Amino acid sequence: MSAAPSSYIAAGTNVPLLVCNDERIDACPDVPTTVESGYDVTYGKPRGFFAPKGTDPAILSYISEKMGEVCQNEDFVKAMSNLGFTVDYVDGAAAKERTIKWAEDLKPVFEEMAKIAG
Repeated sequence: MSAAPSSYIAAGTNVPLLVCNDERIDACPDVPTTVESGYDVTYGKPRGFFAPKGTDPAILSYISEKMGEVCQNEDFVKAMSNLGFTVDYVDGAAAKERTIKWAEDLKPVFEEMAKIAG
C-alpha cells in the first residue's frame, strides 16, 4: 500500500507546485490551484461505496444515511484531512451525476494523451 501524499510532503521528498482544483485545499493551504494559476484544469478522484444493481432501496437508504453520518464525524474529517483528503459527501444520485460529468470532462484529455502516445 502506498503512503498518503501528505507523508511525502511532510518528509520533504515531494514539493507540491499546484493543486488541481478550483479552490485551495486544507492539506496544502499555501499551494496555489491550477485555476488561480491560469490553467483550466481540475481533477479529483471520486471515491465511494457501490452496490449491485437491484439492491433493495431500503438497504441503499440505510447505507447512504450511515455514510452521511460518518462524513459529518469530526474525527473522521480530521483524519482524512491529515491524509490530504477532503470529505465531500454526496448521495447516490448526486454521486452518479458527478461521476458521469467527471468522465465526460476527462474524455478529451485522455483522447489527446492517446494521440500523443501514438
